[in-house]
Amino acid sequence: MRSKKSRYHIIGGGISGLCCAKFIREKNPSAEIILYEAANHCGGRCCSFYDKHLGTDIDNATHVILGANKNILKLLQKKKFHSDIKFWDEGKLLQAHHGIKEAVLAMCNTPFGQTSRAILQTIFFRLFPFLPYKLKAAFSENNLSQTLITPLLSYPDTINYGYKLLSFHEKDGRISRLDFNKGSVELTVDDQIISALDAAAYCRIFKTPEFNFNPIINIHYRTSMPITLPRNLKLLGLKNCTAQWLFVHDKILSVTISNAADISLKDEELALKVWREICAVRQREAAFLPAYRVLRHKKATICQNEKNNSLRPCSAATCYSNLFIAGDWTMKNWPACLEAAVLSAQRAVSLL
Repeated sequence: MRSKKSRYHIIGGGISGLCCAKFIREKNPSAEIILYEAANHCGGRCCSFYDKHLGTDIDNATHVILGANKNILKLLQKKKFHSDIKFWDEGKLLQAHHGIKEAVLAMCNTPFGQTSRAILQTIFFRLFPFLPYKLKAAFSENNLSQTLITPLLSYPDTINYGYKLLSFHEKDGRISRLDFNKGSVELTVDDQIISALDAAAYCRIFKTPEFNFNPIINIHYRTSMPITLPRNLKLLGLKNCTAQWLFVHDKILSVTISNAADISLKDEELALKVWREICAVRQREAAFLPAYRVLRHKKATICQNEKNNSLRPCSAATCYSNLFIAGDWTMKNWPACLEAAVLSAQRAVSLL
């Protein structure tokens, strides 16, 4: 690391940006770390919020952590897993190895047959090394902000909320000024920058080739009584259904639908269709539709096919000597997930 007066500017307050602040602080306790976040909160898609309609906190998107995700597990100090992953198909419970294609779709937000071969190799050799045996997993329980985001907020010295990067100025191969919607920040020759922007924002601002994106839909249902799934499972994958994954936590049942571009149903129509699928799994009659919230993430992740994977950078370094990049999308040959986000932060900080 640099001298005691080192100053680091981190653009983006998602998991990657916050982890960058953590890793910088651990290497250089006296560093000045300034984080800029366009929204009024940190976390990006990895956060929770209070939903007035449901009357409770919900996750912006349910996140799953596998037993092999060592870096995010270390970050969370996570030791407890909900269960082995199982799949439901035509009234039967199936072991994890019967749902490989569904698992890859969930991890990559891209159909198995379209996913980059290099990404598949990473999944099977580094993330699924124990298949066809048991596959352990944990998932967020509508407390992402509390358990993951809030503990990381102490690492930056300053967090500037509502700061959206619009443009920058370059001089002698370095970025000399950052232009935000709330003003400009002049950089000294010793200042270092880490961009932890999402792929769409980074490509737009820094004029790099643009990615294609795949959407994800999350639905949260709140019932008057806790919901039970077959064998009291808390996590269940579904085959041949609109709903792909069910997550149960107390009185909230959450649903994830990956690669959801072809779903044109309106919120109420979709919520009702999925609820009927859930009731069929539970062998219950869909007497009424409970309170629900549909969250649509149009640019949830980059499409992780061969074309998009080839556009991903091979390093955290850029053509500017004081700019480094982090984010799950920057990890070539990796699925865009929490584990990749943490790894990207480690890689970026190691180059400072």
